[in-house]
Amino acid sequence: MLNRALFVTRARRIPLVFARTVVFHRRRKPQRQDPKKIENSLSEQIKNLEKLTQQVQTVVKAKQDVDAQQKAMEDLHINDSIDDSVDEEAEALFEALLSSNSAENPLLLEEGPRTETMSIFPPAEPHTALPASIREKLDPETVKHITVAAGANWVPVVDRLHQTTGLAGSRPIDVVQFVTKIPRPQRPLVVAKIHDMAMSAGLLENVHIYNTIMSCYNMASAEQARPIVEKLYSELQAKNIAPNLVTYSVMVNLYSKLTDVDNVRKFMQQISDAGLTATKEVYTAVLQMYVRLNKYEHVLETFNTMKFLSIETAPSPRTYSSVILMDVLNNNVEHALALYEEMAAKKLPLEPATYLALVKGCSTRQDLTEKGWQFIIEYYSKGFPMDARVIEMMMALAAKDSDLSLARALFVGLFGTLTKAEGRLAPPSPVALKYLFNAYAFYDPQRVPVSRLNPRVQDIAARTFELCDFLFHADAPPFLPTLQVDEKQALSEARALFQYFLAKFPQQISVEVLDAYLFVFAWKGESMAEFEQLWSRHTFFRGEGVTVEEPEEPAQERPDGGERAVATAAATPTLKYPRNDKLYNICLHAARVHKDVRFAQRIWTERGKYRKTPEFQRLSPRKQDEQDFKFARGIVAVFAQTNNVVDAYQVVLSSQRRFAWTYYHLKALMLLAEKLGYTSIHRTLSEVARLAEKRQRKMFVNS
Repeated sequence: MLNRALFVTRARRIPLVFARTVVFHRRRKPQRQDPKKIENSLSEQIKNLEKLTQQVQTVVKAKQDVDAQQKAMEDLHINDSIDDSVDEEAEALFEALLSSNSAENPLLLEEGPRTETMSIFPPAEPHTALPASIREKLDPETVKHITVAAGANWVPVVDRLHQTTGLAGSRPIDVVQFVTKIPRPQRPLVVAKIHDMAMSAGLLENVHIYNTIMSCYNMASAEQARPIVEKLYSELQAKNIAPNLVTYSVMVNLYSKLTDVDNVRKFMQQISDAGLTATKEVYTAVLQMYVRLNKYEHVLETFNTMKFLSIETAPSPRTYSSVILMDVLNNNVEHALALYEEMAAKKLPLEPATYLALVKGCSTRQDLTEKGWQFIIEYYSKGFPMDARVIEMMMALAAKDSDLSLARALFVGLFGTLTKAEGRLAPPSPVALKYLFNAYAFYDPQRVPVSRLNPRVQDIAARTFELCDFLFHADAPPFLPTLQVDEKQALSEARALFQYFLAKFPQQISVEVLDAYLFVFAWKGESMAEFEQLWSRHTFFRGEGVTVEEPEEPAQERPDGGERAVATAAATPTLKYPRNDKLYNICLHAARVHKDVRFAQRIWTERGKYRKTPEFQRLSPRKQDEQDFKFARGIVAVFAQTNNVVDAYQVVLSSQRRFAWTYYHLKALMLLAEKLGYTSIHRTLSEVARLAEKRQRKMFVNS
């Protein structure tokens, strides 16, 4: 209101004529635009500007993507596939066909001098695009070696370059791109000449070309590659060229194959110090190194790091398979089964070897035999080959499940199949023979095996029995011609089979087969005298100052030629094996079953001498302790079985600081001590077990 009043009081009275003039001039001045129109116009301009900005950003992003892909190709070419993709090959061929029919180069039969050869086909071109600086150096005859991806031979191409102008005029990126076109198996064959040409042309000037050449050398034998790769790495450092993740990865891969743990850890630390993250391939190389070194704890540690570090480092199905196999070899079957469940949840494909490893693990636990058969059925449903290894794993399950009938039928079926396939008597492997003897040892007529309870396994067993032919050959092994045998018949059959293989196929009797055979008589033998006779006949002690003459094997004429007979004789193992820790433990089983303290004490004395042999001394201290503790438990079991409570107690008491005697190990002895009235011994054993378990809990917390 105040403003309105001011304008009113200060308004001037304008004459009519002047007023018209003023009005006239106001009409000539541009009128004030509507604020809404201005706002709409500005909004439209802003929208146009935003569209332009988005277009610019799109172009810039596309350029950045191209640059990033180019740099990734330069840095990570060691992980390229062996050949270009099928789609890229088809597209290149299609473009070549189009260009050959273009207006600039029509496929016409033109007249020309009669001395020239006319052709309706375009000149040969490589199956994959090459850098121009290298392509122009190749003549048509050389290009013919690489016109088709399948069967392309790059060796003559590199030879041609090496014999002519080499890589002169090329850029380092041209060399990198050229090498990535060569299939991985052929790169080690040509890398030396590419390296020589790159040096002659002065191209070794950035990290990418160094990575390329080092990775190619690294595809060859690690022992041969080591001095060259180490020299190239030193050369790179001398030129003050900063290594990148690919450089460190090549070095980790090299030292992993050489099982050089110190250098692997050194370069893994350099990756961390540089603020980089190791790739899945790097961790896989480290894990495989620990697998080769049989360092189970480090395998699990590396595997867990891969799983929980990032999605990019998640283990591949092959890595899962390696860890599952290590679990089985280290008797951690439960962890192997947990990894299988993880793979199933993630829908990761299982390799045939993984299934067989899981079956092998299940064959070590009687309560897991049905699970093992489920893996066999799943293996079969995947369409994997049902070869001898699968039959052997089925025998392992049958042996652990006390299913002697099925184990015998599987062995006979495998023997007959191999014989028919080769047209001559061809025995199964020592592995199958070992599982057969295990089946005799674990045979329990009172147990009902899975093959009688599970319908699907029952079908497998029925089919196996149906195909079982004990007389498949005139010289077939001496099986009793019946599917069912009792314990006495089983023992007689085991004796006859061992003698049969001694006579006809001694090379099939490995030390593992001998272990299994001796265990049959340690567990099921009719007398201790028979076991001792077998022990003396087929084993000998090899210690300091002891010389044992091994039996000479009679030469036998063979129908397949003299040279083959010599080779077979050379490959045939001795039929008398040196005694080892496992054989000594079998002796304690025999002594416990037959309650023979005298024999156990004799074995105890001899094993004390065995501990001084180079074979035992080469073991790690941890492995020595494991074997000693197992033998000590065997001695205590023998003493407990023969009611020698005091002797067993003294063994425990003298080794309580070295071994962890828990309630699990001492339960039988403690019950016997309580039964026989050894109150103080029972009380002391309880204290030993309590302290041992306390130490184990403390070690677990500290770890």
